[in-house]
Amino acid sequence: ELPPPSYTVRTLAELRRRHPADEFVLILGADSVRDLPAWHEPAELVRSTEIVAAARPGSEAWDAARLAAVFRSLCNASA
Repeated sequence: ELPPPSYTVRTLAELRRRHPADEFVLILGADSVRDLPAWHEPAELVRSTEIVAAARPGSEAWDAARLAAVFRSLCNASA
C-alpha cells in the first residue's frame, strides 16, 4: 500500500521494485494521452514505462506520429 495521493508513475515504480523479473505495460485510451503532460511526473513515466495507446469508440484516434510527438515533447521538457 502506497501513501496517497496515488500516482501512476509511483505505482509502476513500486510494482517494478516488488516484481523485478516482470515487465509492465501501461495501456491508455488514446484520448488519455492528450492529458499525459498534466500527469504527475509525465516525463519519468514516458521514460520508464512502455505505453500502449488504444483507440476508443467515440474519441478521436491519433496517428503514431502525433502520439510520438507528445512523448518526445515530454522527454525533451525534462532533459
